[in-house]
Amino acid sequence: MTKYLRNTWYVAAESTEVANDDLFARRILNEPVVIYRLEDGSPVALRDRCPHRYLALSMGKKVGDTVQCGYHGMVFDKTGSCIEIPTQDTIPETAYTKSYPIVEKYNFLWIWMGDIEKADESLIPDFSTVTKGSTYDFRTADKHPQQWGYKYVRGNYQLMVDNLLDLSHVGFVHTSTLGSEESTRQHASGEQKQTGRIVSDYRLAVDVESPPAFAMMLPHLKKVDFWLDMHCSSPCNFLIEFGVTEPGKPREEGGPFTGFHILTPETEDTCHYYYGSTLQIDGISDEPIKKLGEAAVIAFDEDLVIIEAQQKEIQGGKFDDESMVALRADKAALMARRLLTQLIKEEEDSKERENDAIAKIA
Repeated sequence: MTKYLRNTWYVAAESTEVANDDLFARRILNEPVVIYRLEDGSPVALRDRCPHRYLALSMGKKVGDTVQCGYHGMVFDKTGSCIEIPTQDTIPETAYTKSYPIVEKYNFLWIWMGDIEKADESLIPDFSTVTKGSTYDFRTADKHPQQWGYKYVRGNYQLMVDNLLDLSHVGFVHTSTLGSEESTRQHASGEQKQTGRIVSDYRLAVDVESPPAFAMMLPHLKKVDFWLDMHCSSPCNFLIEFGVTEPGKPREEGGPFTGFHILTPETEDTCHYYYGSTLQIDGISDEPIKKLGEAAVIAFDEDLVIIEAQQKEIQGGKFDDESMVALRADKAALMARRLLTQLIKEEEDSKERENDAIAKIA
């Protein structure tokens, strides 16, 4: 069974996915969650289960700042407490559902699935440089064109983490869009490092043919320096800097992009995947980012074929570092896995110490 890091922030939804009058259902870390907005627009997250007969609260309706169960009409407030039962005057002490800390930031709704008292908004990764837009799909922010997207992945989220930190696959899986075998051979010798809870993978291919997607955007560049810098904030939030420039020239003189990849585990076998990129050139037309966006959709669909095929192969079996052959290009992915294992163990040890202390007091 997959162990999750719980005392951390996960993206529950993009801001625009949760409308003012809707109940938005999503499974996160294998727990059912319902999200809605109060009358003032602030978000609320509750366990999507009525404690009476376990019907999903998302099948009910929003009434002002509360949610009414669609089965027997029980009403729950933003804390998860039942405040009304239409068929009786008294409310049992056990009539409540779990509430989760949730914060709206960088055009996402971030949820904390762990200990409520440990929820710290300052621990949300800084996505301010890449999420300035306000509408889904295509947007322009500060004269920087952006492209956003979402994919539902039928695979364990750690497979996606491995994929994003192993850029040596680009020249074999994405030959029609993002890479070539020539650039991949150079990228394979990149630098990897860990800084706190962030694992970074730096790749640079020098004086290679421009990848198809970039050749389409910047046709005057035949030979390029092609860089890919990936930064994973454990467990599964990524910032990326990538692009091409004329060989030997500064990055800002070519086509520099920043982007994000955000994964949220749904179950052991599925996850939610948000992605986006921003062209860091002021005043440029929208066309280059649209072309990159089209190429990205193709590339991500290619990745999903790989991930979902892996998931089918390992379904029900053991999936860990010891059962896999490690290559040099796996260094960043293995660093991320070991870091996550360490963080989960620290969290479990801390919880055990807290329970022991409570037991001694009792």
